[in-house]
Amino acid sequence: MPTSSSAEPEGPRLLIVSPEALPQIWGRFGVGQMFRDHEDIAGGHWTTDFLYSEIERGAQQLWVIAGQDETIKAALVTDISPYRNGFKTCMVTVIVGKEPRSWIALRGELEQWAKEQGCEKIEMIGRVGWKRIIPDWKPTHIFFEKALT
Repeated sequence: MPTSSSAEPEGPRLLIVSPEALPQIWGRFGVGQMFRDHEDIAGGHWTTDFLYSEIERGAQQLWVIAGQDETIKAALVTDISPYRNGFKTCMVTVIVGKEPRSWIALRGELEQWAKEQGCEKIEMIGRVGWKRIIPDWKPTHIFFEKALT
């Protein structure tokens, strides 16, 4: 398993996965399948193969939330990007997993990591239900889309 960023061994742990550890975590621990199982609700914004490629080349970061028994409870992908006005943001582009209320408190560790990377904001595009789970994050936009078929 990757190195934990959490100091408490009894609860879930937030772990960043290095590109070198990606093949093992993706396959052996079932992270690739977790993303594959959610492709149908991604609306074409990403594919599992695209995520793997971006993480492998270091363009995006893979994080996993591991339980005490070393099973993966959730996985997420972040992307650090500069805005045109010069500040950086950490975008959570994908989150997959179960029982988010059992691990969502770990978001503070992700926020701290983003600060250490020089980011001024952390953002996420997600379904409306996330508003109840992360009340300290402010919804700022509604994302609209229309298929052009």
